[in-house]
Amino acid sequence: MGQRTDGASAPSIPNNIPGRIQGQVLVIGAGIVGAACAYRLRTLGLDVVLIDRDAPGHACSFGNAGRIATSLVTPKSVPGLLRKVPGMLLDRRHPLKTSAGFVLRNLAWCRRFARAGTLAEVARITDALHVLLSRADAAIDRLAASVGATDLIRTEGVLYVYQDPALAEADRDAMAESDRRGTPTRYVTGDQVRDIEPALPASVTSGFHKPEERFVRSPLEFTTRVVEAFTAAGGVLVRDEVVGFEERVGRPPRVRCRGGSHEADKVVVAAGAWSPRLAAPLGVRLLVVPERGYHAMLPCAGVGLKTAVHYGDRLISMTPMTGGLRLSSGAELADADAAPDWARRDVVVEGSKALFPKLDDTGATRWMGPRPSTPDTVPVIGAHPAHPDVLFATGHGQLGLTLSAVTAEIVGDLAVGRVPNFDLSPYRPERF
Repeated sequence: MGQRTDGASAPSIPNNIPGRIQGQVLVIGAGIVGAACAYRLRTLGLDVVLIDRDAPGHACSFGNAGRIATSLVTPKSVPGLLRKVPGMLLDRRHPLKTSAGFVLRNLAWCRRFARAGTLAEVARITDALHVLLSRADAAIDRLAASVGATDLIRTEGVLYVYQDPALAEADRDAMAESDRRGTPTRYVTGDQVRDIEPALPASVTSGFHKPEERFVRSPLEFTTRVVEAFTAAGGVLVRDEVVGFEERVGRPPRVRCRGGSHEADKVVVAAGAWSPRLAAPLGVRLLVVPERGYHAMLPCAGVGLKTAVHYGDRLISMTPMTGGLRLSSGAELADADAAPDWARRDVVVEGSKALFPKLDDTGATRWMGPRPSTPDTVPVIGAHPAHPDVLFATGHGQLGLTLSAVTAEIVGDLAVGRVPNFDLSPYRPERF
């Protein structure tokens, strides 16, 4: 077995795992969710091919905020949100952007999003997210230890800050819910904020501190190490574009790619925002749309943050990472392959300067990625209702990194015929 350049040995494949089976699995999508699934399946003794049209980790897994956001238990759609949407869309500084054409093409998603904002649905969704998020930290730790990536995880906590005290008050209920659900969350004011993060200016009057929440210093490097461990363990990585399936009676569908076709005993669809295109020919409607986020990476920002900071006044995440300070935001509902609107990235930089007026954006780079977003904020994890050998792992929205490892463990259980010890029905692919 080969050696990693960081000195950690590549993992061996255990031979005594209960339920271990032989067979070939094709995993479509080499973002962090697909990579984690492929690695998990390989450690369970399956022959695994991981396929993507791009290099591993170069879509959302490249440019996200790096948060292991186990506290985000409340859905995006909440009571009273819809009446605020017109004002959000008219405010050029707000992260939410879309078009009438996109809404018309995705009316089913929009209707389900509205339905998710009722009190009963919010309670149900919060429970469903909590089941996964309460298991996510331990799963991430197992994955990171197995692939030699524990050094990438930073434990300095996350701080939500506000210049406008009214905005902090508006977020109290969501913060209290995360505290009730097991993520310690403390309300802080004045100099208490700067005791936690000295780099913050005096204009920050209040905030919420989550000392146990973590982040990674390079999301791409984290995915890369998972993929390297996968290939070192005998997994196969293929660069090709999947274009569809060919159904076969009594057998798993054949996967058609630009470079040829593949047959496998099981297929895992982890293609992010592109997953609905693959699911549709198999008779499953996945209500997953691209929620596009933007970031700017500042190599010499001149702001020495030690914690990850969420700037609540402008809804911008600021994460100290390898190579600089990452500023990220955006909830642009647009087609996955549409050209980026780089004005959205500029808004992120401008908004960050409202907190740090002397922020240096010299040499800043830009990025856009389409998060796979469901209307109920709950990911899609489970088997095709008519093709049990086709598994879905998609729709994670802003929680792809956070839920990657626990999703992989669920997919691994399903692939070898084990039943997870909690109810998977809230995540089933056919729920839409």
